[in-house]
Amino acid sequence: MLPRVAWAPLTGAVLSVCCGICAGYSLEAQAEDPVRDDPAPQAPPVEGDEPKDKPKPAKCPVAKPNPVPEALQKVFSADKTVTLEDRKQEIQALFKLERDDAFVDALRWLAHQNDQPEAVRHEALLVLGNWHVLAVPGDLAGMLTDPLQPPAWRAKALEHLGFHYNAYMDKDSLQHVEAAMASEDLAVRDMAVLVVARLAQAYSWDTAQPARHKKVITLVDEALSVPRKSAQLNAIQAVGLLVLKGYAARLECLASDDKADAEVRLAALKALAPIAQVTSLGAVDACAKSGDALLVGAAEEVRPFVLATQLTAPDAALKESAFKALYAMGLRAQSALAQHVMSTEVTEAHELSRTILGDALLKGQVLDAVDRKDFKRWDEDKGKLKPIWLNTEKRMIILEGEVAQDRAALEYAVVCKGENAKLHECVLALHCSALDVIYALLACEYTYVGELKEDAKIKLPPKAGVMMSVEFERETLSLQGREKKIVRIPLELLVWNTETQRPMRRVPWAFTGSKYQKMPDGKMVLMAQIEKGVVSIMYDPHAILNSLLDAATASNVNPQQGAFYTASPFLVPKKGSKISLVFEPWEGTELKPEDLVDRDKNKEHHDHDAPKEATP
Repeated sequence: MLPRVAWAPLTGAVLSVCCGICAGYSLEAQAEDPVRDDPAPQAPPVEGDEPKDKPKPAKCPVAKPNPVPEALQKVFSADKTVTLEDRKQEIQALFKLERDDAFVDALRWLAHQNDQPEAVRHEALLVLGNWHVLAVPGDLAGMLTDPLQPPAWRAKALEHLGFHYNAYMDKDSLQHVEAAMASEDLAVRDMAVLVVARLAQAYSWDTAQPARHKKVITLVDEALSVPRKSAQLNAIQAVGLLVLKGYAARLECLASDDKADAEVRLAALKALAPIAQVTSLGAVDACAKSGDALLVGAAEEVRPFVLATQLTAPDAALKESAFKALYAMGLRAQSALAQHVMSTEVTEAHELSRTILGDALLKGQVLDAVDRKDFKRWDEDKGKLKPIWLNTEKRMIILEGEVAQDRAALEYAVVCKGENAKLHECVLALHCSALDVIYALLACEYTYVGELKEDAKIKLPPKAGVMMSVEFERETLSLQGREKKIVRIPLELLVWNTETQRPMRRVPWAFTGSKYQKMPDGKMVLMAQIEKGVVSIMYDPHAILNSLLDAATASNVNPQQGAFYTASPFLVPKKGSKISLVFEPWEGTELKPEDLVDRDKNKEHHDHDAPKEATP
């Protein structure tokens, strides 16, 4: 199944400035409503004066519901005290319900009515799309050619066709979208630029379907050349989405032109972020001096992207100047520098960017080194040396291991090496056994909490909370050259939250202790010994330690939904690097619900995000 909300960034960290692309039937996508040049409202015709050739509306494929479904009473109410928000919320509530033909017909009827508020029609289409109603593409195509539908709504209908194709990849939607590229309806054609650009980016048409991609580029080129503002705005967004670096000079001219429309200048400036060249700094400076508050603000957002391009310049002085400016910006330059860091090619710009962001993330986070003189090696008295050190007085444990993955979607932070170990979904792998970890925790008097329940998350028993840190050799590249240094940092800094674009929140982990399970041969075995799970990010009753964060429920790696947590691209050492994992007691006494929040509070999270199965 596919999520309702699924906009994919150009890179995870570039979302704050660059336009998102639709990778599913998206709610956030609709909030980004491109500007259109809608004609001024016309006075209603006097009855009896209608021209004989008055265009006829497209026939609605379903009749008005009679009776109105109980769950949609507010939507269809004639009571003027019922607010638009009330009507929208009533439709949104249908996501929690099973698909029903009565609801389907009522929503299809609503979507066709041009006297209904656009927001209501939009919500109706979102629910229909989520239910994968097969008639939706045909309904939308009818609206595209209906002369009585407002231009803005015809353009919105085309957007929904694009979202529908992204969610279900149905040929009908794609055919209707491609036909719109040559539409005589200017509102539809202008919107087609942006819709096909989203599809071209989402499905890599540049390599997978070059003929289609060429048509998109031609459409973008034409739209940039016409005087219509709506065409130019959508084309400019398309340039940013498709990362068409060859258009940088044109956008620089638009952004610098103080006689151009302010909205066009602003769009051109923002679209420069993913395609910026060294020469783009002039356009940024021109906007910074414009006196327009929006342009000035956008110039400060785009400046790091231009400076980041200068890290690749052959001019040493220019590179040094850019490095110093970006280093001073720190995390404010995260989105720009991430483009270098996320590149699979390890270049000088990649390493310089990683140093800048790594140092910014570590500011105030580096922990004191652990003196092993105060520790005793596990089983030292018995002559069975293991990669485990204990300080029972301080309740501290050191476990030896290595980096399992430096680029991966994560379900676990730590596992033990061995058969069945999920090494492809974790950051660190220990060289000891899972049973050794449990014995070490018990030897240091950590309290076993068993199964985690909601109240247990904020009311951890005494001595049940575990704090973890990682000691390793960090290698960096700066203008002074390469440097290697041993550091100890919180484990959470190696886990990157792709929703909030920051490290995983640091809170205690709960000693849940795994479970015993009866095998087919009748033996009882500890599941952590079989599955090798030590520190689980998603909730796993078989793991030894579990996260208390609310994001644990969303952390399973789903190919359709993407990864909530990944290995930090800014701090995780190279795969195979030696590490030491340090356990120490949590000194707190009580947690509050807000302490356990690691999801973006500005985003909606629904348990019903996935569309229902298609019904023939």
